[in-house]
Amino acid sequence: RELDLPSGVQASVHDGVASLQGSADASWIASAKTHAARVVGLVALDTSLLRANADPDAALQAEWRRLAAAVPDMRVHFVRELDVRDVQELQPLVAAVQRLAVLAPQLQRRLTLTCRGHNDEPGTATTNRGLRERRARWLCDQLRDAGIAAALLRTDDGDAANRPMIDARAASLGLDAAPAEGE
Repeated sequence: RELDLPSGVQASVHDGVASLQGSADASWIASAKTHAARVVGLVALDTSLLRANADPDAALQAEWRRLAAAVPDMRVHFVRELDVRDVQELQPLVAAVQRLAVLAPQLQRRLTLTCRGHNDEPGTATTNRGLRERRARWLCDQLRDAGIAAALLRTDDGDAANRPMIDARAASLGLDAAPAEGE
């Protein structure tokens, strides 16, 4: 009784050893071991027959990590200016972002996406900065048109000095997926 057993866990005590069996959250199991040390009369706690419940969010967390790692590497390439080389490049990026937008509230995460434009070498610094900004705005527009909330999107200012150079005519996303406050 002093261990405050959750439903699904049974206990028996023999010669000062509490034996637990059943299933419980992993966090409860860990805290039970610490708490048992303070229970008068207990000399040991046997949890060999106790199983940790599967984390209900484990699959969602794994999907989140996979998408969050993949999105920054996805690109939409351009032939010149805003002429898309292959519109099919946009579809997996949009699908990944749509899924992240669904997962974020389920996993209590704040999601911010930064649309970035990239350029290759030719052109002046001013011309290339403007081109990066237009490509970034284009990508944000495409994501908004696909149903991504504007509040999740921001446009990069085109300042290449703050990020690595990409030698390609492309647009990509930066991802900020911080845990929600208090986590």
